[in-house]
Amino acid sequence: MLAYEYCLLAVAGAAAGFINVIAGGGSLLSVPALLFLGFEGPAANGTNRISIVVQSLTASIAFLKSGAQNFRESILLSLCLVPGSILRCDLGNTNRRRLVQPLTGRGNALGSGGHRNRE
Repeated sequence: MLAYEYCLLAVAGAAAGFINVIAGGGSLLSVPALLFLGFEGPAANGTNRISIVVQSLTASIAFLKSGAQNFRESILLSLCLVPGSILRCDLGNTNRRRLVQPLTGRGNALGSGGHRNRE
């Protein structure tokens, strides 16, 4: 990678982290930046998920330190989310081209002008 690519990733990552802390949705910056730099879609998404896991763990530790914890309620809410997560993963894997691509499109604002991925 070239120096400007590292700079682009650093700026997009910092901006995405800031946006995620304030309101969420920072992936709208980081994933297109990764796609623009030539990452394949699944690699860009997976790389972005690593930062989201780190941010979630950091937020969880901050909540635990502040005393805002209700483990019973957290476990019950988590169990309610599991079926939807499994269903979404199954739909995404088995019917991606038929269901997901028409909804998300094939390009995006940053990625459409950069390196093109070949299927």
